[in-house]
Amino acid sequence: MPTLNQTPEQIAIVQEIEARLSVVDNLEQTIDAALQQAEALRQSILKQAFAGKLVPQDPNDEPAGGCWAGLKRNSRNGRK
Repeated sequence: MPTLNQTPEQIAIVQEIEARLSVVDNLEQTIDAALQQAEALRQSILKQAFAGKLVPQDPNDEPAGGCWAGLKRNSRNGRK
């Protein structure tokens, strides 16, 4: 395979492409990390929501289990 002589312009172009690809690689890593953090935050929020810790709880409210049972019972009876 013959050796190609590169002109200074070709060398500069290759260096610029390599620099830009490096930036793209760094952005990809940053985006991947942000997506992982977002998923962890989502899971944390859902866990807190199901535990009833996102908003102050009213002690006079019906427990979620009772509410759910009532919804199921009404559903079976044809009510909405």
